[in-house]
Amino acid sequence: MGKDKKRRSRESSDRESGKVDRKKETISNQEARPEINSDQEKVPTIAEPFNSELLAYLKKIDTIMDSIEKRLNILEQVERKVNSFESELKKRLMVVDDIYRKLGDQVVKVEKKTKSIDFAPSQVNRRLVSWRNREIIYKTKLCIYNLSR
Repeated sequence: MGKDKKRRSRESSDRESGKVDRKKETISNQEARPEINSDQEKVPTIAEPFNSELLAYLKKIDTIMDSIEKRLNILEQVERKVNSFESELKKRLMVVDDIYRKLGDQVVKVEKKTKSIDFAPSQVNRRLVSWRNREIIYKTKLCIYNLSR
């Protein structure tokens, strides 16, 4: 035991100083492990699981991957629906744009006609006034003619 204490104190001082001898470390790790007699059963460690445990984990992973695949399929369906909706929306937007453009053209035509209509009433008023004046002149002439007879 005295030798073990000295060795351990040397290893700890080497570790603290940064000098680590890998051979000594592996030897000390082997010494630290208890030896297994052939009479004792070998107990699996974390690094060596049973095949049945591995199969169980693989089955769990498989079921999880299946559920993920189903969700991905659903997402793909939703993506297809969104794409079809988007294409339909683009078609309708094009129709609305065409209608808007045609309506704009019609509004321009109506504006041009209203500008020309604004001139028309003033021309009509002038003509009415001139016709009334002519009518008055003709009536007076007619009266004068009738009187002269």
